[in-house]
Amino acid sequence: MLGQESFFNGKLIVSLVYVIVCFNCANTNSTNNNSLISEQHLVSSNNGQTVSLKIGDTIDISLWGVFPGYGSPDVIGNAIKFIGDSTVGTLPGGPTIKYFFVAINIGSSSISISDSTNNTTFAITCRVQ
Repeated sequence: MLGQESFFNGKLIVSLVYVIVCFNCANTNSTNNNSLISEQHLVSSNNGQTVSLKIGDTIDISLWGVFPGYGSPDVIGNAIKFIGDSTVGTLPGGPTIKYFFVAINIGSSSISISDSTNNTTFAITCRVQ
């Protein structure tokens, strides 16, 4: 029971951090140029793509993998910040994990997430303008 409680609390904390960061970024952008915050929803078929963003935009990446599946993301560059992840469902064989990111600086960053089970890597490039 304690393990389930800790897992739930962890998901709640990640969700709250995501909301707070998005709210703060929305307030920052609205004073800059009244631009809208956009959300990019990516899946495994987006592997290898380049994503264009503005400061404050968010990305969520949903990946399914055979247990143990995908691990922690590697972010190279200072344009994107990893906020957290959450298990959003479990299909037979493995979980679906949703990773959350926010664009924080002008520039480029690459995100890669490895699946140790299949020796594959999901990777994208993010350009923040």
